[in-house]
Formats: sequence, structure tokens, C-alpha cells
Amino acid sequence: MPLRIAVVLTLVLGTLVLLPALDAGLFADDYVVAAMLDGRFAAPRAPLDLFNFARGGEDVAALQRLGSLPWWTPPDFNVSFMRPLSSLLWHLDRVLFGDALWLYHAHSIAAWALLVLAVAALYRRVLPLWLAALATLIYGLDESLHFPTVWLSNRGGLYAMTLGVLGVLLHVRAREEGSRGSFAASSICFALALGFGEWAFPAFGYVLAYELASDLRKPLRRLACLLPAAVPALAFLITRAALGYGARGSGAYIDPGAEPLRFAAATLQRVPVLAGDMVWSIPASWWDHGSAWRDDVLALQLFSPQVWKQLPDWRGIHLLLGVSAIAALAAGLRLCWRGLDARERQALRWLVPGALLALIPVVGAFTSSRLAMGALVGVAPIFAIFLRALARVLLATASRTRFALAYGGLAGGTAFLLVLPLAHDIDRLVYEHRTTTEWALSAELDLEQVADQRVFLLSSSEFTTSFFFAYVWSRHGRPPPRSFYPLSTAPYALHVEREGDRVLRLSTLGGSFLGSGQEHMFRARDDIPREGERVSLPGVEVRVIELLQGRPRTLELRFDTSLDDPSLVFLVSSELGMTRFRPPRPGESRRLRRASYPSWVGLQRTRQLARLGPVPEFMHYTPLPPLLDFGNPRPR
Repeated sequence: MPLRIAVVLTLVLGTLVLLPALDAGLFADDYVVAAMLDGRFAAPRAPLDLFNFARGGEDVAALQRLGSLPWWTPPDFNVSFMRPLSSLLWHLDRVLFGDALWLYHAHSIAAWALLVLAVAALYRRVLPLWLAALATLIYGLDESLHFPTVWLSNRGGLYAMTLGVLGVLLHVRAREEGSRGSFAASSICFALALGFGEWAFPAFGYVLAYELASDLRKPLRRLACLLPAAVPALAFLITRAALGYGARGSGAYIDPGAEPLRFAAATLQRVPVLAGDMVWSIPASWWDHGSAWRDDVLALQLFSPQVWKQLPDWRGIHLLLGVSAIAALAAGLRLCWRGLDARERQALRWLVPGALLALIPVVGAFTSSRLAMGALVGVAPIFAIFLRALARVLLATASRTRFALAYGGLAGGTAFLLVLPLAHDIDRLVYEHRTTTEWALSAELDLEQVADQRVFLLSSSEFTTSFFFAYVWSRHGRPPPRSFYPLSTAPYALHVEREGDRVLRLSTLGGSFLGSGQEHMFRARDDIPREGERVSLPGVEVRVIELLQGRPRTLELRFDTSLDDPSLVFLVSSELGMTRFRPPRPGESRRLRRASYPSWVGLQRTRQLARLGPVPEFMHYTPLPPLLDFGNPRPR
């Protein structure tokens, strides 16, 4: 009864929280997948190969033409995933729902509900009912499930995890009841889970942990019991390698088969980072993109920026916080261990190491909260045990101090694990998805001429509008440009100097190129272009002419025609949107502000200015009056 109530409560509350996702539309990789479905992708793909983003060689050159791979991408770049059933989901949605994207998102919410049901069934098998109920609530409402539910391209991960959890459940049943049928069903679940992609591998960590915690006197028996899970896993890995899927050349994606040492180093770093996300709610994405705390702390003016520079860099702090999260979990579990019954101890002996093992397969992907989805299956019961222990202290103690500490811990833990996830701003994710689309569609381009023009994005700050611009346009019935080249996504102001009729020099102010997480998506951190290195693209050659602390600071852009030729268009991401940039005259220079992130305020200001007509040049450098700014603060 308590578990049923918890499941219903989780599904109701979670659905209410996730309902705004129905308006999210497409985002990032979704536009690429849609282009593949429509036959508009720069490199054609097979129907069940919609997660094959780049395969090196001629593929890279073809994809660079429309900007999904930037100029700094190495020629052998490979980010391709074998996810046939995830691809099939897109075809299924297209057949059933056509262009009604809100139904695609309703499908994702249904997939989230199936995962909650699968996890609840596993907890019911291995945990007491009240503990299983609380752990189900914690798991189902956790923020790590929000982004996979909102982002259509990650929906396959929900199905993979659901089938993986069912595979673990059937494996446990087979071991406890000696049922060969359950072993066969478990193997089928794992095989289907892998059909949705490598997202299924965290579930295998629990099977391995379960067998390691079993009777040590029967090693051959345990080895035989691993086969139903190991056979489909090995078949998947062999097929994946034979067909050339994997990752190479990226700083965000790391293939353990191609780069085992780099993967091992990433494991030591990213496992604590993901632990910090689960325990302290420190976004794992900050590992690649930096902490938002820097600007907030500096705004308080507690100390000067010079003092900040003397402190350890964010990655070191992030790693320490992650290690402290693991230590806090271990210490808390040790304190609670004596209060656990035999069944709970037996479950935790494999759920806890299983959670750790579940983190290892996912560290090769770009770091974000969604990667903790598998590990949380084993961590949510630990959180439930902590809350139960605090409640027991609260009810049993006569000491005011212990009562106050237990009350504070219980109230804080409940708010942190159950209330805050409910208040998580799904609207913010939807806002980001919708705004990036509108930001691209509002670009200052002539619809009648753009098909014959080469567009160069001089500065930008957001992934979708930087690299999937052409596919956003074509998705909305607009002609894509003849070519689209993102030239810089470095988070710095730029100095633009025109050295001749066909040459621009681009320099960062306060940093360097190829140092941000967004740029490392397409090139490994330690693969730094040398001074003098050239990259030739149709119509432009990019040359590195100056380094700063080993990274490019100044680029020379040499075009095959005059910069004043109307077939060349330059865009920058300004606070008013993706606006036109007019190159300075030969021998002159201009400075560009740090690229603006897409914002609805900026879009509304742009539309209002368009209604008013041309604005005098001086107003481009002064604050707009409140009438035009709608009384809103400038976007940060």
C-alpha cells in the first residue's frame, strides 16, 4: 500500500512538473535528427542511423559546410552512436503525430513514467515497502530525469534505463528463485535496452555488483549467472566496433576502446563530479562550462578580481566538492548501518557498489546531470535511509540539541530531495529551447538572397544557434544559406581588424580561442593548434598567428573574395539577436562585445526597433530608453 501511494504521488507530481515540456519544441541535436528524417542533413544517413553525427574524412568536410562541425574540428573527428531503436522512436512519432511536437514530448513524459514504474518494481523486490516508497519518490522526482524528459534526443536513454532496470529486476528474481525463464527474460531486456544505445550500460553495473556480493564459494556459478547480461553487452560492443561507431577527436566524448588512458583519467575526475551533482546538486555541466558562482561572487565585491585569479581554478574546487560528496555518502551510510535490518544490508551491499559502477560507463559523454540517472537507482535508497534515520532520532530523543539537529536535517533533507526538485524550473528549460529557436529565426538575413550567400558567424555563445543554425532555418521552411561557418564561440570580447581587401584578423580580449567547454566538444583539450597552422574551407582559410598560454589568441581569416562582396554575410550574437556585422574598411578595426546568450528580452527589443525603423548609429552604443526596453533589465 505505501509503495502504491508513493508511485501514484510520484507520477502525479512529476507529470505536473513536466507538463510545460509539451511546449519545448526541438533543441540542439533534435534539429539534426529532424534534418536526417527529411533528407536535409549535409551527409545522408540510413533510417535507423539518426545518431550518427560525424564519421571523419569526407563526412567532416560535408558537415562543416552547414556549420554542424566548426573549422577547428580535426579531419578524423568521429561522434557516432549505434542507437537503432532510439532512431525508430523518431520514425514512430513522425508516423503517429506528424509535426505535432507536443505529442512527441507527451511520449517522453510517458517514457519517464515507465522508468518510475520499473524502478519502483525493483525497490519492491529488494527493499522493505516503506523504504521502497520513499526511495521511489526521491528517484522519480530527481532533477537528473528532467532534462532527458524535456530533450527529445535523450528520450532513448529513458527507454534504455527502463529496460535495463527490468533486466536487473529479472536477474535478481532468477537468482533468488532459480528461474531459467527469468534469466532468459533478463537477457532479452538487456538486448532491447542496448538497442536504444549505450545508455543501457549503467544497468550492467548492478548485475556485476550483485554477483560480486553473492556467495564467494561459488565463483563458477556467479560467472555463469553473468552470461545473460554479458552476452548481449559483448555482442553490442563487437557490432559497434565493427561498424565504426564511437568517439574520436572530441574533448567531451571519450571512447574507452579508442582512448583507454584518457577514459581512465576522465573516470577519476567525472565520477566525483557526478557524485557532487547527486549529493550537493552542483550541476555537473559546470565541469566543462565553468561555475556560475564566479560572476555572482565578484558582483558582491567581497574581494577584487585579482584576488580571485590567485584562487584555485574551478575544476579543482569542483573535484574537491565531488570527493566530499562521496565521503559524505560513505560516512552517513556508516552511521546508519547499525540501524538497518538484514534485508536492507543485503540490498545495499550490491546497490551501493552498483551505483558506483553505473557511473563509469557514462563518463565518456559530455558531463551533465542526466548522466546520474542510472547511478541514482542505487543512491536514492541511501537518501531514503538517511531521512528515515533522522525521523527515528526525532521521535526517540529527549535531548533538545539532538532534536534540533535531527529536525533541521530532516527538514533540510526533505526540502532538498523532494521539494526542490518539484520546484525545479522546467519552464527555464522550455524557455531556453524556444528562445534559441527564435534567436536563430530572427537572424538578420535576406530570405531572398541567403540561399546564394556564405554566412560567417564571427561570435556566438550558445550551442544550437552556433552549430545547428542552418537546420533550424530549413526546419521552419526557410532556405538555408549556401554555407554557414561558425568562426568563434570563445566567451570573450573580440578585436576585429581588416588587414586588406580580403583579410580579417580576429583576436580575443582577455582569453583565448578553443578554451571553453563548447569549443572542446569538437576538439580535445590537449590537441591545440600550433602557431601557423592553417585550415582551409571553401571560400576561407583560417590561420593561427598568435598563441596565448599555448592556445590560439589571434586568427587570420583570408577569404577568396572581397569582404564587401554581397555574397559574404557576417553575423554576431549581440544583445539584439543575431545581427549583421559590417567589416571595417581596410586598415581599420572594430571591437565586438562578448557574444550574448539568446534571450527573449533581446528578441522583443529587436522587433520593436524593426517597427520603429533605422536607429541612429550612436544608439547602438548607448542604453535604450525604457520604452524600447520594456522596463526589463539587460540580459546578463
